[in-house]
Amino acid sequence: SVVEKITLWTPGRDKAPLEALVQAAMEQRIARELDRIAIYVPSTHGDDWTRARLGNNRKLDSVVLKAGQKESILADLGRFFESRERYEALGIPWRRGYLLHGPPGTGKTSLVTALASELSLNVCVLSLASPNVTDEKIGSLLSGVPRRSVILIEDVDAFFTQRAKADSQVRVSYSGFINALDGVAAHEGSVVFLT
Repeated sequence: SVVEKITLWTPGRDKAPLEALVQAAMEQRIARELDRIAIYVPSTHGDDWTRARLGNNRKLDSVVLKAGQKESILADLGRFFESRERYEALGIPWRRGYLLHGPPGTGKTSLVTALASELSLNVCVLSLASPNVTDEKIGSLLSGVPRRSVILIEDVDAFFTQRAKADSQVRVSYSGFINALDGVAAHEGSVVFLT
């Protein structure tokens, strides 16, 4: 990502006007993004995430599933985020994973976006069918997830089924994916949705 440096100056020794300007800018930015969800994608020029866009929060009620399913997942996520100490006491990695399956257009991605909106989380989207994703890159990506984010990994079936010609350049090995997902360097506190 591009980092810009801005230098501010004012005549005199009183820095209060500059501090007030910076504070006002920060408050405006927060207000603008308060009800939005940040969507991150892998950077094309490195092994990290870049914010692709701000999306509108999605209401959980807008996703239609069998009775109780979305509420059950939401409750499970809530318990997960409150149980870090328990995981540490038991000596197990503090991670949670979900596998969503179904035909295209049935709401898998919408469910993840709605859950993230409900919990004020961001979404990091990664497609295993992308030719830009390699064993080395996926390891760096999954260990460097931005704070308060869930990870949405799409096209996990690329390992197991014959894909369309446009998706046939899968450059992630199965072992590389599993090591990145659950290896020793995997991100603690991560929530991963596979579709």
